[in-house]
Amino acid sequence: MDNYMIGLFSMLLIILVSRVLSNNALKKLDKEKKVELLDLFSGKAVYTYIALILIIGFFYACNKLELFSPMINVVIYVCLITLYIVLAAFRSYRILKNNDFPEFYISNYLFTTSLRIVGLVVFFAFMVL
Repeated sequence: MDNYMIGLFSMLLIILVSRVLSNNALKKLDKEKKVELLDLFSGKAVYTYIALILIIGFFYACNKLELFSPMINVVIYVCLITLYIVLAAFRSYRILKNNDFPEFYISNYLFTTSLRIVGLVVFFAFMVL
C-alpha cells in the first residue's frame, strides 16, 4: 500500500472516530438544545461551502496555471484548509458559548474539531513522504 492510501485511510479513520464522539455528545443534549443547534447552524452552511469552494478553486487554478511548484501549491492548500477549519471552529465555538450550550458539548466540539485537523495533517504528511 502506498503512502497516499495509508494517509487517506488514517484520515478517514480519525474522522470516523471524531464523528462517533460528536454523535455521542449530541445524544446527551436535551431536545430543546438539539433544535436550537439545528436552527443556529443550518442557515450559515451555504457560506461555509462557498469559502471551501473558493479555496479548492484557488488550489486548482494554481495547479493549472503553474503559479507555484506542486509542493508549494500543496503547502498553501494545507495552510488554507487548516485556517478554514480553525476559523469555522472558532466561529462555532463563539455561537455555542453565546447560546449557553453545556460545557461538555463545547469541550467535545473542540476536541473533535482538533481530531479532524490531526486527520488532515496526517493525510498530507503521508502525501509528502
